[in-house]
Amino acid sequence: MTKTTIDYLLVVIPIVVSVVAIVISLQATRQQNRIALFEKRFSVFCCLQKCAAFDRLLEDAKNPHDAYVAYCSAFGIEQVSLALDDGWAMIEYRRIEEKLMQGYLLFDFIDDESTKKVCVTLLPVLESIEKRVDISTLKETYHAQMSYFYKAIPKAQDMLTLKK
Repeated sequence: MTKTTIDYLLVVIPIVVSVVAIVISLQATRQQNRIALFEKRFSVFCCLQKCAAFDRLLEDAKNPHDAYVAYCSAFGIEQVSLALDDGWAMIEYRRIEEKLMQGYLLFDFIDDESTKKVCVTLLPVLESIEKRVDISTLKETYHAQMSYFYKAIPKAQDMLTLKK
């Protein structure tokens, strides 16, 4: 090899290696972003499913205790832990509201107005359960608002696939 060929290779090889490194870095970053988005969407999806499960279990609730058991079952909470905690309804509501409100940012088919309506109907249900008062009319209102999310859950499930 001649001196000019070696000089040429000494210039070109670092440039090619740099370009390859940049491309690999961009692909890794893109994949990490997709995984992070998946995790956030999955968290919201799980909350949607828990709200729907609570709605279905709430239909059979005859009294506030039954509704309390339905809530604990749907959200996977130990019944004793909530029973001992005064003010749990607002804490739980804020946790659920935060997740649901993230839903309209992460899924383009969930709108903030419907999300707010579900949240607004959920709070009185939880407060009534906590105060152990009749929830019959509240559960019907909650069920009517949840019908919107029943349509959104399958779409959310479809979006949870990591496509290349």
